[in-house]
Amino acid sequence: ALALGLLATLRHWLGPPRAPECRELAPPEHGGRAVAAVAALAMLTGAVMAAPRLDFSFAEDERRTVRHSMDGQYTRDAEGDLVFHEVRWRQTWLYTLGTPNNHVPFTLLSRVSLGAWRAVAQPELRFASETAVRLPAFVFGIAAIGALAWLLWRVGLPWAAGFAPLLLAIHPWHLRYTSEARGYSLLLLCMPLLLGAMVAVLHRGTW
Repeated sequence: ALALGLLATLRHWLGPPRAPECRELAPPEHGGRAVAAVAALAMLTGAVMAAPRLDFSFAEDERRTVRHSMDGQYTRDAEGDLVFHEVRWRQTWLYTLGTPNNHVPFTLLSRVSLGAWRAVAQPELRFASETAVRLPAFVFGIAAIGALAWLLWRVGLPWAAGFAPLLLAIHPWHLRYTSEARGYSLLLLCMPLLLGAMVAVLHRGTW
C-alpha cells in the first residue's frame, strides 16, 4: 500500500525530471568483457560444484517447510488409508511453523518449481522432488556470483570483479546455500543488485 501510494504521488515528491549527473560514478569504459568472461567461468564452476547436491535428502528444516508450507504430506485417515493433505497457498504465504523457517518469496517460487516438475514427470505418488524444490535456490545462487562480479566492476574494481566471484563460487557456505531449499541464495543475489542500483541512482538519479 505504501509503494502504491508513492507511485500515485510520484510527480509531487520525485523532484525534477532530470537530476544532475555525477560523472565520478559512471560505469567503467573498459574491462567489461574480461570481467564477464571470468564471471561466466565462476558461475559455471559454482553450478558444477552445487549440482550434485541437489538430490540429497532433505535436512530437517527443509522437510518441515515442504510438509507444512510448500507441498503437504501423507497421513492415515480413520480407515487406515494413506491420504495426501495438500498445503493451501495461504499457508505458503505465512510463517506457519511458529519460527522464521519459511522464507516466503523463495517458498512461493519453490512451490511453483515443484508443481511444474510434477506436471511434467507425473509421478505416481505425491513425493516431493528434492531437485525441483531446490532449483530456485540453485538459480539464485549461480546468478549471485555474476551479480557480485557486475557490482565490483560497476564500482570500478575490475581486479576484485575477476577474483571475488571465483572465491564465492567455491566457498563452502555459498555452495550449501546454492544447493539447499532455503532463501539465503536469494538474499545473496539481491544484495549486489541493490547496491548496484544505489550506485546507479547516485550516478544519474533516474529510474
